[in-house]
Amino acid sequence: MIFVSKASVYNGKFLLPFQRYIDQFAVVTDPRALVIIEAVETALGANQGEHRSRLVALLKRGVVIHHGSVPLEVRFLVEDFIRQKFSRICFATNTLAQGVNMPFDIVWLHSMKIMGDDSNDRSLSFKNLTGRAGRLSTEKKFDYGYVFTANPVLYSSRMNDTFFLNEESVIDQSHEDSPGDLKELVESIQNGTFDNEHNMPRSRVERLSQQNIFLACERVLTLIFAESTVSKSVEGVDKRDVRDIIKGDLKNIFERAIGRELYDGEESVFNTAIMIFLLAISGHTFKEIAGIRHSHISRRNERHIGMAEFSQPAATLPNSLLQRRYSLFADVAASEVSYDAVVFDTYDYIDKVVSFSLSDAFVAAFKIYGAKNNDRRAAMMLDLLRFGTTNANHILLMRYGFPPEAVVDIIPYVHLLTEHEIEFRPEVYSAPPHIREMVSWYLPVIS
Repeated sequence: MIFVSKASVYNGKFLLPFQRYIDQFAVVTDPRALVIIEAVETALGANQGEHRSRLVALLKRGVVIHHGSVPLEVRFLVEDFIRQKFSRICFATNTLAQGVNMPFDIVWLHSMKIMGDDSNDRSLSFKNLTGRAGRLSTEKKFDYGYVFTANPVLYSSRMNDTFFLNEESVIDQSHEDSPGDLKELVESIQNGTFDNEHNMPRSRVERLSQQNIFLACERVLTLIFAESTVSKSVEGVDKRDVRDIIKGDLKNIFERAIGRELYDGEESVFNTAIMIFLLAISGHTFKEIAGIRHSHISRRNERHIGMAEFSQPAATLPNSLLQRRYSLFADVAASEVSYDAVVFDTYDYIDKVVSFSLSDAFVAAFKIYGAKNNDRRAAMMLDLLRFGTTNANHILLMRYGFPPEAVVDIIPYVHLLTEHEIEFRPEVYSAPPHIREMVSWYLPVIS
């Protein structure tokens, strides 16, 4: 396992010192490995047209890329690829330092840039990372591995650092210098004014209970549910004004929730997140959304001429440090836009921005509005926010624990689906291996 920085994975520079070795690797031919590679290719949408994936190309030579922005379904697949020992090299970032157990005998510290809040935190992450070495044996005996580094002095310093957990609760610490939204959250817990029903401080609930927020909620619901499907309501060139109104009203709701206006960089992230959210609730799959974004950023309709379109990278919101806009593909030619980088960024937008950063504020706003105004459309909006769909069967599958991006692939194999029972068709036994593995828990045991 070679530890590299996430930035080098996005710009492709992580490969440069190792390319001559990788070029000598034989192409993977094991049928079991090829099945996994095909599933990864399909999940990423990398089997279509101009979607050239470096991640897939490297897998075909037994080289794995693993980090937190790889879509979860793909992460499971490549981890299976590693566990079955098809991987010769794995390039990984801090995700592995967080305790993902993969069978490596050597950890190569190509980068020593360990993420952390302070020196102690970085030292602890460093020890977790080096602890990935020496996990090849499945026997019940002492095992060991090797760690290589170009900076033995820093390595020794990190290993000798002592880490102490703070005995004082984070809640009891002073947050005078913290951003306003964090300070408001902590103080609400300290003084007992945290609203568990809406998962936020009571002061935010009060701000979201004002008439202008109710009007914004009503306008969003009217526009999203204007037609027989969400897609008909918001998609198409003729619906651009509709999308802009929805985005403006949702921005108003979010800004009221956090108690301030968004900075330019935050607003750029927010706008992209809402665009992705509208695509998702219109029925587009993850790989379709990534493909749409890649076509736009790489100027596909303009034959990839010129520089890449501006695209603000995903970041959690609110973020008071994100005051200025900057592009993920600054000074990159349109023809050189990495499909993988767009995929990773799209996954971060869905996972970190839409689901994590924005969801609580929007769910609370429409829940409060629905209760005050008896508008049944609010409940439908809550389903869109929580599950990305109002399809009852798709929601049930997600509640059973299936990842949202896999639901469309699983649903054709479902025979019976209720809140108490799930039964699959016999055809599931001939489904692709990754589908069979996901549903195996619910299949009858054949003796």
